[in-house]
Amino acid sequence: MGLGKNNNRSKWKRNNAKLKNKDKLAVYTYPSLHDDVLEASGGTISPTPYFNEVEDDGTSIREYDTNIMGRFQCSDQNCSQPGWGSGVVAIHIRQFDDNSYNADVFGQRCKRCTS
Repeated sequence: MGLGKNNNRSKWKRNNAKLKNKDKLAVYTYPSLHDDVLEASGGTISPTPYFNEVEDDGTSIREYDTNIMGRFQCSDQNCSQPGWGSGVVAIHIRQFDDNSYNADVFGQRCKRCTS
């Protein structure tokens, strides 16, 4: 039983270390995924939020670091890489007082063309 707890604690420390090193990683936003975010929330957010494309103008009222799993597609249409999955993806979410949000996704880049 203690071994399982230690494994979970170690995993938690590794994930937090990745978030602390996020400044060294490439950062991307995916405003095109806003509809997927709304669908995943199950309509529980009211009024409906919108994606704020301003990176971080210092006006966020809440910020949250977490990890997600994701599937990504290369943004270069000439690249032959169809996509890739990632098991632990660090993200930083900001909420603004006008019911908008944005999220930075860290470290996801196409390995074939690096875009």
